[in-house]
Amino acid sequence: MNEQSEVSSTDPEVVKAIPRSEKIKQVIIAIAVVLLVNFIAKRALWPAVHRYLESRDPVEAMRRFKLFMLIFGLCLLPLALYFAVLAGRILRSRQFPYPGATVWRDTRIVRGRRALIRGWGLAVCALAFVGMAIFAAYIPYTVASKPHGHLSVGSGK
Repeated sequence: MNEQSEVSSTDPEVVKAIPRSEKIKQVIIAIAVVLLVNFIAKRALWPAVHRYLESRDPVEAMRRFKLFMLIFGLCLLPLALYFAVLAGRILRSRQFPYPGATVWRDTRIVRGRRALIRGWGLAVCALAFVGMAIFAAYIPYTVASKPHGHLSVGSGK
């Protein structure tokens, strides 16, 4: 028998990585998407947000700020959902990476307590993003409860 083709029972189980050409393609696509989003944000989104948030009326400015921060907080929720789904898959399978996961490097499978720790870590990350989303929506209410007369727009100072 050929010794190289045999796998002994002491060798760790490994999830094989995707091919190098697929990795390169994914990196190029990710960089292109980031550059495109950055370009659109700088040219169209941020100037529009800035114009929207400008207001001479402090009450209207605070209402707009509250809406903006609510939307910002809502944008964090998909990331929290992603981490929660990953954590759920790892916790249910008691294996990291979970069965069927795509990996970029050959990755040794971790089972048992160590996999559960990784799953719970991702669950904590998901809760942290939910907390940040709630806090982002809460910030305007803490600012609104304090007097800021010297900060009002158009005070001439």
